[in-house]
Amino acid sequence: MQATFINFYEQYTEYDAFLTPPEHSNPWISDSTEAWDMEKQTKEVSARRVKRWAFSLQELLKDPAGKEQFYRFLDKEFSAENLKFYDAVQELKQVHASEVDLKVQEIWNEFLEADANTPVNIDSKSYELTKKNVQTPDRWVFDAAASHLYLLMKNDSYARYLRSELYKEYLNGTKKKSKLFIPKLPSLSIGS
Repeated sequence: MQATFINFYEQYTEYDAFLTPPEHSNPWISDSTEAWDMEKQTKEVSARRVKRWAFSLQELLKDPAGKEQFYRFLDKEFSAENLKFYDAVQELKQVHASEVDLKVQEIWNEFLEADANTPVNIDSKSYELTKKNVQTPDRWVFDAAASHLYLLMKNDSYARYLRSELYKEYLNGTKKKSKLFIPKLPSLSIGS
C-alpha cells in the first residue's frame, strides 16, 4: 500500500505547484496574467500536458485535446462507438429531469437496439440488465454497460493508444498538434 502512494506522488510531483514551481506565475494568486497571455498565444498542446494523458484513462478523458486524440485513435481501430456511448451516458447524467426519458430512448436506439446505427459490443449480462433497466428509465440505466465499455477501453484500447505511433508522435511534437476544440453551445432563449 505504501509503495502505491509513493508511486502516485512521484508521478504527480512534476504537476504539483507546491513542489515544482510552475512555468508561469499563477494568475489567480498574483497580479500577473502571463499564464493566460501565453495560453492565448500558443495554439499547441504542451508536451507536459500530453505526458499527463499517460497517467490514466480518466486523466486522458478529462483533457479535451486528449479525448479528441483518443477518439481519433479509436476511430482508426473501428471502436469509436465505445467512447461515443460512454460520453452519451455521462451527458445523460447532466440533462434536466424532464428530458431523461427521451435521452434514454435516444441512447438505446443509437447504441443498443437490434438495428442500432452505432452498435456497441457489450457482454450479455450488461445488455440484459440494461434492457431491464430501460423499462423504468432514470439517469443510471446505462451504468452497467458504460462500466463494461470503460473497462474495455481502459484495459485494451487505452494501453494500445499509449503504445501507438499517434500518441508518440503527438508527445514528441512531430505530428502537428490540434488546436483545442471548444464546442459552441446553442444559445438559450429565455422567456420565449
